[in-house]
Amino acid sequence: MATYRKRHGKWQTRIQTNSGPTQARTFFTMRDAKLWARKVERDINLGIHTIKPALITVGEAFKRYLTEVTPRKKSAAIEQYRIEQIGDEAFDVDDTHQTLSLREGQSSHSVSIQAYPVQLSL
Repeated sequence: MATYRKRHGKWQTRIQTNSGPTQARTFFTMRDAKLWARKVERDINLGIHTIKPALITVGEAFKRYLTEVTPRKKSAAIEQYRIEQIGDEAFDVDDTHQTLSLREGQSSHSVSIQAYPVQLSL
């Protein structure tokens, strides 16, 4: 279902469905916003317009974080060290059980139980 709101002198249209992520777009006129919303909703109902979320591994997310976010922080060196301590084997984990076993193994070897939440809160 589409919702409309006026924002900064323009019309923002948001379409929310149970099958996928929310879509939003901004238009200069309300007429254009309604036309786009009708078209997208019709395409969703016909199965033409499908949005699939990007599937990335935890490792890809960490590597992107290291290149885009970490360098702008005061504690960049510390944060980079912490991410590198997690290890490359954690970077390609796709399974929840592997993640849990990695977390338990990591916490028992290099970080105390009390410090582990701090280690993960980059």
